[in-house]
Amino acid sequence: MNPESKLKNQSEIIEMLRFPLIILVVFVHMAPLEPQAVSWRFDSYSLYSTISEIISHHIGQLAVPFFFVFSGYLFFLKDQQWTFNNYIQQLHKRLKTLLIPYLFWNIIVILIIALMNTLFNALGRGNNENYSALKENSVYDLMWSLPVNIPLWYVRDLMIMVLLSPLFYYFLSRTKILGLAILLLLYLAVPDLGIPGLSGVAIMYFGLGSYLGMFKYNVLPFCEQYGKLFLLLSFIFLGLDLYYINEFIGQYFFRCFVVSTLPGVFLMAVRFSEKKRLKNILKSLSQTVFFIYAIHTVYFLGKLKSIFTATQLSNSGWGMLAGYLIIPFICVLIILGIYYSMNRLLPKTLSFITGSRVKQL
Repeated sequence: MNPESKLKNQSEIIEMLRFPLIILVVFVHMAPLEPQAVSWRFDSYSLYSTISEIISHHIGQLAVPFFFVFSGYLFFLKDQQWTFNNYIQQLHKRLKTLLIPYLFWNIIVILIIALMNTLFNALGRGNNENYSALKENSVYDLMWSLPVNIPLWYVRDLMIMVLLSPLFYYFLSRTKILGLAILLLLYLAVPDLGIPGLSGVAIMYFGLGSYLGMFKYNVLPFCEQYGKLFLLLSFIFLGLDLYYINEFIGQYFFRCFVVSTLPGVFLMAVRFSEKKRLKNILKSLSQTVFFIYAIHTVYFLGKLKSIFTATQLSNSGWGMLAGYLIIPFICVLIILGIYYSMNRLLPKTLSFITGSRVKQL
């Protein structure tokens, strides 16, 4: 297989991975924001706590690093050499694919909260909790620092990475693998800066993707040769992170877990890509990923969790585990129904709010 065919195969695997990764993002938002201590008892509540913790706060956290890698890789892949004109063209493209959807989906959340509050007041229920939080935060907080549509922090950070892409280019083109090693050491050793738009995960993984795209690097041979070793390391770091989850050192084991898991996940994707039917299904679903990402926390996931909480299932550990495992898929199925309905009835609107990521039916 020639180099161009290998890179095409790599790009197909990236496309195939997007949908499973967005499922993980939905699972991330099933659990509380802060990690919880894992109980190793063998009762149903402990099992629910352990499984939800491992999926939402560990395995699920792989999704965003992968998306940053994909973005950096595809940003630099097509251009043989970076030029200022290429940079301006990329910025112009990102206005449509990043900035417009970012503004739309944050504004729509603000409007929904305001409308729901108006309805609650009309029904005599008073201000709802979300509206109170809305009033307490500035426009800067709602549209940037938080943001109000919380998952969109990824798009916010990605926009900053795109603006800083010349720095990535000049730094990595001169330092190459040494520069990538420096980014890795900084990511593993330095706590997050806490500056909106400049997260450590964005800098590290957009940088990794940029390196792969700039040098047209094919990761498949590396993953096939070392993927199993990295998976073994990831299990070790996962165990250490779970053991030290409430201690400061735990965050470093967590970052080691993420880094070491990426090649193994890519290796598994290569194996699944050999199943052509599955590969084609996942590739076709990749166009829905941004819509699922932008809308799932707006109303659907929270409502489904509330409905489940009102049932008898939520009173047992086994029921909580069943709800945790099932609700994300119900949520995604509902959103897919909306997506394909809009694609049939309102394709231009759907394209606009998803940054032109739609293949019309």
